[in-house]
Amino acid sequence: MAGDSRSWFLHSFGVSSLFLAVLSLLVSPSGGLAQSTGFQPSTQLFTVNYFVGDPDPAPFVLTMNATDGSVIPFSSGSDSSWLTATQSAAATPATVTITVHPAGLTPATYNGTVTFSEFGLAVLYFRYTLVVQKAVDRLVLSNTALTFHAAYGNQATMTQSFKVDSSGQPLPYAVAVSSGTGWLTADSTTAPTPPWQYLTPGTLRVFANAAALQPGTYTGSVLVSSNHATNSPQILHVTLNVTPPPAVSASPAGMSASFAAGGAAPAAQTIQVSGNGSALAFTATASSALNWLAVSPSSGTTPVTGTLPLTVSFTNLGGLTPNQVYTGTIVVAGTGAFGGSTTIAVTLSVSAPLPTILSLTNAASYRTGGIAAGELVSIFGTALGPAKGVPLTAETMVGGRLPTSLGGVQVLVSGYPAALLYSSATQISAIVPYEINWPQSFQNVTLMVNYSGQSSNGMTLEQVSAAPGLFTADSSGSGPGAILNSDLSLNSRKNPAKPGDVVVLYLTGEGQTQPHGVSGSVTPPLPPFSAPILPPVVTIDGQPAPVLFYGEAPGIVAGMMQINVQIPAGASSGDCPVVVTMGKANSQLTPGGAGAVTVWVQQAPASPPLV
Repeated sequence: MAGDSRSWFLHSFGVSSLFLAVLSLLVSPSGGLAQSTGFQPSTQLFTVNYFVGDPDPAPFVLTMNATDGSVIPFSSGSDSSWLTATQSAAATPATVTITVHPAGLTPATYNGTVTFSEFGLAVLYFRYTLVVQKAVDRLVLSNTALTFHAAYGNQATMTQSFKVDSSGQPLPYAVAVSSGTGWLTADSTTAPTPPWQYLTPGTLRVFANAAALQPGTYTGSVLVSSNHATNSPQILHVTLNVTPPPAVSASPAGMSASFAAGGAAPAAQTIQVSGNGSALAFTATASSALNWLAVSPSSGTTPVTGTLPLTVSFTNLGGLTPNQVYTGTIVVAGTGAFGGSTTIAVTLSVSAPLPTILSLTNAASYRTGGIAAGELVSIFGTALGPAKGVPLTAETMVGGRLPTSLGGVQVLVSGYPAALLYSSATQISAIVPYEINWPQSFQNVTLMVNYSGQSSNGMTLEQVSAAPGLFTADSSGSGPGAILNSDLSLNSRKNPAKPGDVVVLYLTGEGQTQPHGVSGSVTPPLPPFSAPILPPVVTIDGQPAPVLFYGEAPGIVAGMMQINVQIPAGASSGDCPVVVTMGKANSQLTPGGAGAVTVWVQQAPASPPLV
């Protein structure tokens, strides 16, 4: 009947069926701890024995989970001042930490309760039983661990002490040592009391001796025990660190350097030598095939603090082969009673010497300055190509054109490859690509040489419309020109031309042609012939010389122009200066402004006077 009246009461006030179920459980006549069907703790009873004077018991942690895994809000509270409960969350799943503070409690049995509530109604209880007992005698050690440090070979015995006491009445105790290798011993400063050895309070001395030990870390223990103490035995942990003896060391462990054959030696490098806190004698020895590696000084003594620098240098490099990697070692080792040895690996990469451009000239005039599209040029420098020169041959032609690589040499003008006529270490003969003028025209161009994977310095040059240079008979850039008479024989002092004769001049640096020049091509032997955009104007002996033909020289590489010109009737006999003007540019001139290239002219003998 009681159950019926309770149900009627709750329904009358609109209380949910969940509250009805909870309330029914709380008044369960079973007499046990009430439990909710919604959630429950991991345990509901816990008992702890506590001795007066001991530290507080460790916290006890409950886990709170819903039986069906759902989230159920709950709260908790304690009915005892010595008992507290702290939730990790306000709903399941959560933990509840139960802590006990028994200070001030006299020996007795104490029951505390933690109540868990849903919606403000108590639904679960956790009972904590604390049995407080009177204080007992315990062993108390002033230390629980000791550490010793010893250098390898040290014969001395090291000593440290710790105190042994009791929490109450004096206690007899015994000492036992365990170290595995006999390096650890212990005794007391007080007299023994049979059948136990000692009586608290007392001081124990711990002895460590590393004389027979190798470098390393060793562990042992001192066991303090008493049949009158509730916490017997107690253990003191002992550690012995045996450090290696002072030794010579060096750093870095390795080093490397690069060297371009024929260039400057690599910069010296440094090794730092240490005695690790001691003044130690050492030697330093360099080893390498062909003796290219050296170290200085070769012996010395390390400072007590800091390091001593050694200089590593690279010598005798002339006999090393390019594109090779050489290896050597430097051994730094202690001498006398102390050792220590460090082997430092050294590598030396030897590359081909870097090509270096020193100058560029017109191939005919040897004048420096701006360059024109299609101009035959000579490049001078060092390490530009193979030591033995490589000339152009029929075999090196590619598809009827001059090669852009000769003897491993490539010349780039603003990125365009130049056709090559000759390559060597000190000189390259090349033809400026027509592409620097068309389809795009560069105001300035950059010249670079690549050889055996090495790139030279860059040389910046101005592009000009024309840079005419007449070829000379002795390839000096001045004096008698490489000029043919009308019968195609070489003009010379012994084979001069006469006024009115036609002579053939050869020139380079005429600039862009019509149609546009093709880099590296050979001019066909038959017309039509490409002609420079700028027409040539010629003077011989300071007098205008009629130009009968001008164009790219038939059967010769594009970039060499042929001019057929007539000797003026008023030309003097002898070595007459020749000047070719294209635009604003002239061929070779003397310091006085006359033509530096000449043609031999012989006036016809005068007719005898009539009688």
